[in-house]
Amino acid sequence: MTEVETLLALQKIDTACMRLQRELEKLPELTQIMQCRTKRKEIKAKQDQVIELSDDTEKKLLKLQAEEEAVILKINELQAKLDATSDYRVTRSVTKDMEGQVKRQAAIADEQNELLERQIKIDKLADQVADMLGKVDHKEEHLTADFKEKGGKIKQELEQLQERRAGLKGQLDASLASLYERLREEKHGIAVGVLEDAKCSACSQVLLTGQLAKVKKGPAVGECPHCHRILIVSADAE
Repeated sequence: MTEVETLLALQKIDTACMRLQRELEKLPELTQIMQCRTKRKEIKAKQDQVIELSDDTEKKLLKLQAEEEAVILKINELQAKLDATSDYRVTRSVTKDMEGQVKRQAAIADEQNELLERQIKIDKLADQVADMLGKVDHKEEHLTADFKEKGGKIKQELEQLQERRAGLKGQLDASLASLYERLREEKHGIAVGVLEDAKCSACSQVLLTGQLAKVKKGPAVGECPHCHRILIVSADAE
């Protein structure tokens, strides 16, 4: 291949690679996968809140249980005092204390029932959150499989083009290959233009008479005076 043919083939491959990369990035499955991951993050945050509520409820239940045991122990101690005394004043004082302990025991039972009802609601919410998380995971799993199938074909084509690209680039002079790569980076992937009549195909700018005469007198591979890309000047290039 001539230098001109190699440059044009290289540009054609790079253009095809850019098109395939856009196709890969615009696959609807990729967008939906990202949406699934955002949704999962939201659900996980909700799940963390539910776990925190459950832990808090459990701590309160354990605290009430410990208090209840202490109250029962106190009631038993007071009952023992009542059984061991016949003094009216002691009986009256102990009975008053016992009534307070029994009242507190009943209050503890009420608080425990409220917390148990709360825990039942939390458990239901936890099940709902887990179900939502499972559905999102299942959906992402299927989307990922579809994306791998479709994206795999595109990636395979990209790999084949990259192999061809490497071979073509190796055929160019090192300085020209370096210039091509630099321009490709600077010019959004389009490093080469072709002189069509008096116009650069890359930037669509018309060359002035003097500019046109200058590039036509030069080599087959020149430079566009407007966009400074590599310009294929030779008539055979078209």
